[in-house]
Amino acid sequence: MGKKPYLVDFFGNNANEYEQNKNLKKLQYTSAIRALELLTENKSFKKTCRVLDIGCGTGWSMEVFIENGFKNVIGIDLSENMLEIAKSKNLEVYQADILKELPFSNHHFDAIISISVINFIIENVKRPEQLLTNCNIVSKELYRILKQNGRAVIQFHKNKSLETALINAFNAKHFSGYLVIDDQNLRKERRFFVLDK
Repeated sequence: MGKKPYLVDFFGNNANEYEQNKNLKKLQYTSAIRALELLTENKSFKKTCRVLDIGCGTGWSMEVFIENGFKNVIGIDLSENMLEIAKSKNLEVYQADILKELPFSNHHFDAIISISVINFIIENVKRPEQLLTNCNIVSKELYRILKQNGRAVIQFHKNKSLETALINAFNAKHFSGYLVIDDQNLRKERRFFVLDK
């Protein structure tokens, strides 16, 4: 997995390769710690609050939150193979697609995180309207399942058209928030949307 990943790279035996990749795990851990910092700054989230990890994979980000005392962390992912590994770690995970209605009731979560997953919504997009449609679906579902005064932290890789479409979608749903860019202009630059409802 040294190349740019595609969604198909997270199914079958690739899930086991992913889980064994120490470099990917280190990158994911660093991003999850940063998401935790952004999630909890100026917010009084209790360790018992409900946290959703969108695109949880084998559960690395969930493990970071659990190691930091969070008791109610749930993950979703599209790949059954990734979820099997997460379940073997006794993590609470479900199969779901971020481009469809998520299997949770309205106002269910206090906090939502997503690390390196949002970029996959541009895969196979041929027209700009489709990108905006995908971003609107994601924004609508985040807003629906997040409690009032909740916060979402969405990490993504630099892509100007995706960033613009997401900003438009988040604004349309009346999220307030800001963009954080770590290590700006470096190859490993990380970008986070911090969204408050």
